[in-house]
Amino acid sequence: MGRIEKTVKEKRQKAFLQQAVLTQVRDTALFLVTAFGPDAYVKFRIGTFDRVKTRYDKYRIKKSFYRLVDSGMLTLVTTPAGKRAKLTPKGERYLRKLEGTDFKISKPKRWDEKYRVVIFDIKEGKKTIREQLRVTLRAIGFIQLQKSVWVYPYDCEDLITLLKADFEIGREVLYMVVDQIEGDEWVRKHFGLA
Repeated sequence: MGRIEKTVKEKRQKAFLQQAVLTQVRDTALFLVTAFGPDAYVKFRIGTFDRVKTRYDKYRIKKSFYRLVDSGMLTLVTTPAGKRAKLTPKGERYLRKLEGTDFKISKPKRWDEKYRVVIFDIKEGKKTIREQLRVTLRAIGFIQLQKSVWVYPYDCEDLITLLKADFEIGREVLYMVVDQIEGDEWVRKHFGLA
């Protein structure tokens, strides 16, 4: 692996860890800080920290947590139950960026009457990536037709290509442009195209 590839991989891993920590703090409102203690290991939300197996990984989580505190993305609050972590507005913005909720697609003035359909078949071994892709598609504005079939009415091919590269799932994801979808009245209504 080359130097550039190694750097990119390390940045991706760091971002994943930060996203996991911030998501856990957000989802539990005030998160108990002792969960990051040297001897403690908390089983987080399914899929978030499933890969944490070794003591080194636990150290990385703890280090990432305190870096987020130092950078002002998390703040520590003292409660009767002990110290708790809380997401700051800066942390919320950063988490939205990591989750892909800051993606913007320019909408044309007129709809070209074609749907953009994304389908994927991601193996169980990559369930974390599969879940991240679902969250990102929802954040972009896609709606779910079936379990792994998502639809959007505007051109977003470049964005999907970037997602495929970022998540390293090029072959598992297909992008299609479709003229018609059976019973699409509810889809048109959802996007304000009726």
